Amino acid sequence: MASHNDHQRAGPLLLLTIVTLLGTAADAVVFQTIMMNVTVLHPDLNMTASAACECKAKCFVLPKCSAASYDITTSVCSMTYDAPCNVTTTFAPGVISLFKFVIREAFITKGKTVNGSPDNLKKMCGAEGGVPLIINTKQLLREARQLVADHGIWVNFKAVRTAWLSAYQTPNNGPSHWSDNSPVIGCVSTANDFFSASLIGTGASVLRDDGKIGTLLEQPRFLAYTLPVLCIRTS
Repeated sequence: MASHNDHQRAGPLLLLTIVTLLGTAADAVVFQTIMMNVTVLHPDLNMTASAACECKAKCFVLPKCSAASYDITTSVCSMTYDAPCNVTTTFAPGVISLFKFVIREAFITKGKTVNGSPDNLKKMCGAEGGVPLIINTKQLLREARQLVADHGIWVNFKAVRTAWLSAYQTPNNGPSHWSDNSPVIGCVSTANDFFSASLIGTGASVLRDDGKIGTLLEQPRFLAYTLPVLCIRTS
């Protein structure tokens, strides 16, 4: 009969085995991200599965399945049909989640700058191991808002915090685009998510802790606009 210590040692070994099985080259084509201790927040389908590999297979054969979570304790496989921009997750010990899209960690720079130009934001993020943040999922928006709430700077003594964002407005009050030239208004953001900044001007943008985006001059001449930058890890 196996001892209690044997079972304790078997737990991490089981997790390692599962991660190894899920990390094959073939899987990488379909499942772009594997995360431990998180689960999809709003599953569309819950099924039992004997192992994480079975849960993976169930999601694999369903084209509309964008992500799946396997609970090792309950043997429940939870799948969501949401588009990547709508998938959200939450902390859940002992759950393995697989995504058919890439998820990376958002962060905010420790350094601060008065220059919100695309080149400078790229430089600031690169110095801390990332690239300027593109908010293309609701999960990233939620993370970005929390980062700004925790580490952003109050501007003009208003009750909101802000940080530089990679959204950039094209000349002559044109539409805003992310640093990869994709449009800001789309799956996550709408025209109603923009606010009129006190120093309006074509150029760089900031994100407030309430999720609103504002356009500012690239280099405001006020010390209050010395802000950190929202970034995302490159690996």
